[in-house]
Amino acid sequence: MAAPTPDQRVVYLHCRSIFSGADAQVRRQKKVRQLLARKNASISTLTHEFSLDAICIIAKELLEDGVFGSEMRARLRFPELFKTSEAQLAERQASEALAARSEAEAIVGIIALSENDEDMASMKDEDEEPLEAEEEQGQKTSDALGQLRSKHPVVIWTMLIG
Repeated sequence: MAAPTPDQRVVYLHCRSIFSGADAQVRRQKKVRQLLARKNASISTLTHEFSLDAICIIAKELLEDGVFGSEMRARLRFPELFKTSEAQLAERQASEALAARSEAEAIVGIIALSENDEDMASMKDEDEEPLEAEEEQGQKTSDALGQLRSKHPVVIWTMLIG
């Protein structure tokens, strides 16, 4: 009867911390075995079910394919391990919406402060030409709002109607 061999996904999950950094470049079976033996606590659940030799063979195969050295290769090989859950996706969207709203509120606050500063400056010195300063400030404000609109149009729209 042949000894059972572990699933590649299981080996990847248990060994990715072992074969990271410079150790992701290891290719020799002897060195793979040494690293696994040294980090036996990380793979103890695997060694209860499978022989160290079977784990070494799969780990070496994954190393040769560059799976431990590249998250992109790991994602291509095991897409099911990297799927985002619905809860994580909803949390991320909520966080992005909150960040966009905070950014919009900050820009609106900056605009209000700069307009207040302009009003104070124009009251102090009525003789100066405030038109150029107003045009320059208006252009900066317009540029900032344009950038924000392109990044977060829904947030701006929500703030305007809310």
